[in-house]
Amino acid sequence: VKVAQNHKKGEQAIIINISKNTVVTNTEEIANTFLKRLKGLLGRSSLPDQTGMLIYPCNQIHSFFMKFPFDAVFLTRDNQVIFFMEKIQPGKISPLISKAFSVLELPAGTIQERGIQYGDTLRLE
Repeated sequence: VKVAQNHKKGEQAIIINISKNTVVTNTEEIANTFLKRLKGLLGRSSLPDQTGMLIYPCNQIHSFFMKFPFDAVFLTRDNQVIFFMEKIQPGKISPLISKAFSVLELPAGTIQERGIQYGDTLRLE
């Protein structure tokens, strides 16, 4: 997520799984302020394919008031996958992942479709 800190407000990014040399998402929103993290994906009716939201700093999420399921990938400060949850339904809360620095929220099914695994390293471009 080190690169994310250099992105300008409103700018989108691409997330690459460098362990597998594959694109995870083509349009990534970055939520790195209190208000952006607070809002997250609330108020949306869906998360289209090839999109997502990178939230940092963050080590726990919830899906209260959400209208759709989604996947979540928890990353260390060095962007290594240390935990993930698939097809999180509305009204749920994740465990606290103390070593996580950020969470990548993706459309439901993306983790399986992209073959994301524990230990993979992601890069933001």
